[in-house]
Amino acid sequence: MHQVGREYAQAHHLTLSDLQRYVPRSNNPNCSAGFGMGLVMYLGPQILRSGGKAAAAACARLPTRYRVYTCVHGLGHALLRAYHGNLGEAVRGCRALSRRFAPDCAQGVFHDYWISLRGADGTVRPHGALSPRTLCDGRLTYIRPCWYRYFLEQPIELPIRDARDLRRACRGLAGLERYGCISAAALTISSNPFDQMRVCSRLGRADASACLRGVPDQALAGAPVRQVRLIRACGRFALRARSDCYDWLGRTLAVVTNGTFRERGCMKLGAAGRRDCIAGAARMGDALVTFS
Repeated sequence: MHQVGREYAQAHHLTLSDLQRYVPRSNNPNCSAGFGMGLVMYLGPQILRSGGKAAAAACARLPTRYRVYTCVHGLGHALLRAYHGNLGEAVRGCRALSRRFAPDCAQGVFHDYWISLRGADGTVRPHGALSPRTLCDGRLTYIRPCWYRYFLEQPIELPIRDARDLRRACRGLAGLERYGCISAAALTISSNPFDQMRVCSRLGRADASACLRGVPDQALAGAPVRQVRLIRACGRFALRARSDCYDWLGRTLAVVTNGTFRERGCMKLGAAGRRDCIAGAARMGDALVTFS
């Protein structure tokens, strides 16, 4: 849908001032989100003239948190293309934005780079392509956003099916680099968030918390009963990882529901889970760093 969005924007001579009129009104994380990102990607040359700040302001005016997020992610895609694949310049453009937007914009930059390694979505494979173990070492500030889409965009990698595969994919890494790698690998386990939760629950605390970042709870948009069922699965995690689980899912399900999950979901949990879920939901407006 990136390509469809770009072509539509070109056909309608889209400008930054028109963006709100054309961004889809749906929170659907697949078709609608991809189309919206394509619109923003088309605006790359206009975005460069303001260093990205005018586009970020246009994104911020969108009416739901999820649509703001997808717009900012699309801004990262647009910056890398506008800078003709220069990662350093594109990331610097993101870093100049507010703390609320910079990491999510950077994730869009790196996402576009990983797409380009297979020449997809209208990209050209870069010369001297770097692996995430080199590129995502902090040299461009954002370690976790750098890793996040790597495995998803490289289908020739060995499949990730269980906890052992996650550990194999990230062997030898530590700290934020391991966290980013586990999150990225977990993103490919399944499109079913319940399957991913089962795998994540079998990991130790640090890896389990990272694995949760790959759970696609946005796939449950418009399904409140299943959303509550998903977050209740946090009860299967080891005690030390449980709080992280309630917090992260509370936060991201609040993003997906534009805040309503706090009352409709968090309040249905037991005391400890409810407390962590509410704390996470209260931070729905902050940078997500790793999110699909």
